[in-house]
Amino acid sequence: MRIGGATLRTDVNGQVWLHSGRSRPGRTVAAADVLAGGVPPARIRGRILVVGTSAPGLKDGVTVPLARALPGFQLHGQAIEQAVNGSYLGRGPGLVP
Repeated sequence: MRIGGATLRTDVNGQVWLHSGRSRPGRTVAAADVLAGGVPPARIRGRILVVGTSAPGLKDGVTVPLARALPGFQLHGQAIEQAVNGSYLGRGPGLVP
């Protein structure tokens, strides 16, 4: 899959294998803080922003190997980061799919 100049590798089923990670609070900012002017523009300038929610009641939590309920937008961010960095996870040759 291509997104601009980045390629996101998928398996034969169209699935992306992500390097899963834990939520890292320093990488997120509250939309309310951005809208209220509480986030310095330099912190987000030139970056790819993914907007989402972490409210448990909206049931957007995704179970990954290192987190019980990673917010969906963070999973999308990991996929974008992986595509931009060209860092892919996949099965080694000869392994059963």
